[in-house]
Amino acid sequence: MRGENADMRWWRSEKQTAETLGISHFDVRISSRNLPSRSGLAALFDAFATARLPMLLKCSGGQDRTGLAAALYLLNWKGKDAIKEAEAQLSFWPYLHRPKRHQLWLRHFPAYAVSQSGAASVGEWGRSGYDPQHFAEWLASHGLKDGFYAFQAEVS
Repeated sequence: MRGENADMRWWRSEKQTAETLGISHFDVRISSRNLPSRSGLAALFDAFATARLPMLLKCSGGQDRTGLAAALYLLNWKGKDAIKEAEAQLSFWPYLHRPKRHQLWLRHFPAYAVSQSGAASVGEWGRSGYDPQHFAEWLASHGLKDGFYAFQAEVS
């Protein structure tokens, strides 16, 4: 969930280990403090569509970005009726999600995605309908204008 970091030893080790074991490795950059870009969400949903099961989702701490990715996976795989299960991925117990001020958006993103996706799947919406500016306005209208730090840059 930290994207490609080819200059970092930990990344090269993870990449090499995956290659040695014949495991697909996907680099998706999602920030826990910055609202996701549409291209970042698209990369995440593309990885979900391509990865073989079982799948390991990993960020540095394992509770913020990983929780968000797990929630979005459940919504995309099981459908919007899985919202409670998806939201549980961002709970203190058993996942230890304790968001800081600029990470409050994480807990609200699954419900926002469901409310905004209409007839489309959450994955389809994330790839083509998601608008970070609209999400920022939605957060502000729910008293969470400081619930994120910035907007994540689009990636090509």
